[in-house]
Amino acid sequence: MFAAGACVALETLTRIPSLVNVGLVLAIFFYGYLNNSSTRKQLVGAFAFMAGFGVCLAAMLALMYYLGHLTIFLDAMKEVKEMGAGDENSHYGLSKLIKQFFVLYGSAMKYGIFFAIPLLGGAIIVNFFPQSYVYRRAIVITCTLLLFAGYTIAVILHIFDHTRIMFVLVDLALVGCGLVILTSTNRIMQVLAFMGAYFVLTYPLGSSDGIYTVGMYTLWIALPIAFDFFGKLKHFQNHSKLESAAKDLNLRTFITQRQFRFIGNWSAAIILFALLFQAYYYPFFDHHPRTKMTHAVNNKYVKAIYTTQGRAQAVNEVLAEGSKYIQPGDAVLMYHTIPLLHYMTETQPYLANSMPWLYTGSVFEKELNETLQKTGRLPVIVRQLIKTVHDAANWPDPPAKFDESWSEINKDRDEALDAFIQTHNYTEVWRNGVFAILVPR
Repeated sequence: MFAAGACVALETLTRIPSLVNVGLVLAIFFYGYLNNSSTRKQLVGAFAFMAGFGVCLAAMLALMYYLGHLTIFLDAMKEVKEMGAGDENSHYGLSKLIKQFFVLYGSAMKYGIFFAIPLLGGAIIVNFFPQSYVYRRAIVITCTLLLFAGYTIAVILHIFDHTRIMFVLVDLALVGCGLVILTSTNRIMQVLAFMGAYFVLTYPLGSSDGIYTVGMYTLWIALPIAFDFFGKLKHFQNHSKLESAAKDLNLRTFITQRQFRFIGNWSAAIILFALLFQAYYYPFFDHHPRTKMTHAVNNKYVKAIYTTQGRAQAVNEVLAEGSKYIQPGDAVLMYHTIPLLHYMTETQPYLANSMPWLYTGSVFEKELNETLQKTGRLPVIVRQLIKTVHDAANWPDPPAKFDESWSEINKDRDEALDAFIQTHNYTEVWRNGVFAILVPR
């Protein structure tokens, strides 16, 4: 238990939101409940876990102090606190994260139901035809082909894309773990399912995009447990009766072990096909087909990474023009979601965070003024002119759907930057429709 707490402390220092994993101490009490352990034994285990967390955290802070890094760490923590103190326009505001939690997990439930209904429906429809029915085999084959064709078309048309796949897997993991906790006679599996469900529910809490960005990293325990559970189901039977003034209606649902195996095998095949399709055609969150990404950026650090012609051209132009005003080692303000340009130009972020988009407007304004006061230097500003994240991952092509909230989200930050530019007499020396370069006079 002590070592487990120490591991949680180490992870927390690499990713502050992982502090939620301290809640895994609940698994100790859950295990004690299942095994009728004494309260004293449970408390001793919990104390050992928390002691491991506290001792390891203190040791790492002491090491930071010895290396002269503690002040930097504490300043960063202060900045994170300020970033989280904002309202819904803050990426890390508490109200925004809580609202996002319910919205995304609600979406996971919705898409899980959408995915399951055709499969369950197909299995139930087959039950209307007895084994002796001469055309039963033909009906089963037809239903199977129609289902597979429907899901395949949904994948190819991006109706069932990587985001919705993630929603389905999250839903499957939570439902599976929940059923294991309620029905399994293996107490170790119940505890593992509890921990797996805890990871799935809490790990995305501290992420600005929740399931979208870290959902895949939460499934390593829960999803295998869920697949194992559903793969061992034997049968499902339900008898419902609907009474009315005219006539009673009896509804019977019965799914056999063979049908469960059919549903499981085809679900796994469809999900695997969708994952491979998305991985082959669309790298990470990029919405451009991989087959069309055949152009390289003229930079020694990314020359082996291919992208679209429009994107390569836009980046090559800003790199070529920027070299007239920026030298390696300079502190540059790359505004606001283009931190990779620092890597390509060998420059340093002017602010503490290389992605100013994560600041609220007030924090961004404060950081600009404090950094100027501290360094006495005005930075060259490279400003992006179009949206490049989320549904605009196909930039420089316009997003498939216009995001009305985008301007509102950036309003306070943009106003702070505009005021900084005006106050310090910046001049725009170049632009290409995607980026602009501004220098102080």
